[in-house]
Amino acid sequence: MADIGIFWYYQGEIIGKRSTFEEGECSLPGLWDSPDNHIDLWECEPESINLPAHLRQLEYQVIPRGRVIYDQRRKISMVYMDSSLFNDSSKEAIRRFFRLEGKKIKWCKDPHYRVYSPI
Repeated sequence: MADIGIFWYYQGEIIGKRSTFEEGECSLPGLWDSPDNHIDLWECEPESINLPAHLRQLEYQVIPRGRVIYDQRRKISMVYMDSSLFNDSSKEAIRRFFRLEGKKIKWCKDPHYRVYSPI
């Protein structure tokens, strides 16, 4: 089955938390999403995502991030992410981390996951 969760992409690696879709929440009919959110894991539970110590002083929005949900009706994983992640190396790292090799995936840009750069 498909995994779901949240992630950041940093220096070629995924930092994140994955769960099976059965462990998720079905807020819309057939759409399974992780109950986790980026800010809580980054700021309150950094150990749960193995967040490197040198990143902990940064805001969670400055590293490209995204979310994987599962559409049970269409049997497809949907990856919502920052537009900077639309390249082969990022997509491959996401596939590996969420065990999506050989699965149907829809890659989606989402302005919610836009990288924030402080002025």
